[in-house]
Amino acid sequence: MPLRLEIESGKIDGLEDVHDLVAELPGLPIWFGRNLDALSELAYFVKEPLDIVLINSSALERRLGRRDYKALMSTLEDIRDSPNDDPNWQPVTLTLTPLRR
Repeated sequence: MPLRLEIESGKIDGLEDVHDLVAELPGLPIWFGRNLDALSELAYFVKEPLDIVLINSSALERRLGRRDYKALMSTLEDIRDSPNDDPNWQPVTLTLTPLRR
């Protein structure tokens, strides 16, 4: 069963909150960076496939601001789309969902 990283807009006030969620994933080294460059290598450090779910992404954009939201989305899309042949690189899915009721 894949790991699941939920990024829910109502719980995010900035990129630091996203990095807090990432830091909770099992298998990451203690020195794993709290920045988008480190995040871009996430699929190498997790030990199983990863599902990243953005809940209410339109609200997330408002909460992060356009620049940070675009940077985060670009990084997450790059992780998802990376055609890496390294056997340690885990597949990543990215799902945008509406707000849960």
